[in-house]
Amino acid sequence: MIQKAFPTYHGGYSKCDDDGMTLRDYFAAKAMASMLLAASTTENMAMLITEKARTNNFDVTAEEWISESAYAVADAMLEARQA
Repeated sequence: MIQKAFPTYHGGYSKCDDDGMTLRDYFAAKAMASMLLAASTTENMAMLITEKARTNNFDVTAEEWISESAYAVADAMLEARQA
C-alpha cells in the first residue's frame, strides 16, 4: 500500500481526490535537501562525485546521483518503519 504524506479530506467525512504526495517522495525530498546542503561546497560536491565513481557508474551526473541516493534513503526509511 502506498502511504501518503499529506492526504487531504473534505470536512473529515469523505476523502478528496488529491491524496497528497507519497511518503516515499516526502522522505526523498528531506534526504535530498540534506544532501544538497552537504554538497553546497565545491569540496563536498567533489567527494559526492568521487563516491559515485567508486561504484563504477561514471556516466551519472552529481544531480542524478543525489536524486537516486535520496530515493535509496527514502526506501530504507520506509523499510525501517515496517520493522
